[in-house]
Amino acid sequence: MAEKIKALKKKLLAKTKVKTMTLIELKLVYIITVAFVYIGDLMTKKMAVYLHETGKDGFEIIPGFLEFCYSENSGMAAGMFSEKRLLFIVPSITLMSLIVLYLIFDNGWNPGIGIAASMALGGGLGNMMERLGAAGFVVDSIYVVPFNFFPFDCVFNIADVFICIAGGLFIYEVIKITVYDEKKKLFGEAENTHVDMPRWIEFLLKDNDKKKKAEKFEDNNDSEAEHL
Repeated sequence: MAEKIKALKKKLLAKTKVKTMTLIELKLVYIITVAFVYIGDLMTKKMAVYLHETGKDGFEIIPGFLEFCYSENSGMAAGMFSEKRLLFIVPSITLMSLIVLYLIFDNGWNPGIGIAASMALGGGLGNMMERLGAAGFVVDSIYVVPFNFFPFDCVFNIADVFICIAGGLFIYEVIKITVYDEKKKLFGEAENTHVDMPRWIEFLLKDNDKKKKAEKFEDNNDSEAEHL
């Protein structure tokens, strides 16, 4: 009987075992995200410069909607504030410094916000390195054709895209935290609660509830085995 209980215990522990991630591994994910965005942005800019130097106008990615081209931008996204560089360079450097500090001291309480910060930092570095370079402008390469009615050229780069995604993800996480807090107030949940982690990266996190159930099952079966 004791052997059957042990076998059943092993089977349950195997089912409830989930992939866990330490804080160091989470920081590594942040670093990889920053590097991925920065390198991806750099490669597309190099490709746009190559097309420009070889005399090619670019090509259509999605006919009638999205084009890959070469454009020089001395301002912000889509060429805004091109005549007032210091107006956004100083705040951008300050914001990136704050993001670096956040990622360094982040204890993993909300990986979604950490991922958003990493995307924003990678995109910010990609653009800032060019703005502070000898040329003094950023290479844009993604042209959204239906948006040509704007008073400015609607041309972006990969850095801008990831910065926008980071902003959207950050807003989503803040809304989720706010809704969670309101739910906590309405239904009177216990004080010792935590912010739910994003489902799209929950495979990186420890499932404490399942682990506790497995440990409780193990303790109960050990007690039963002692009585037998």
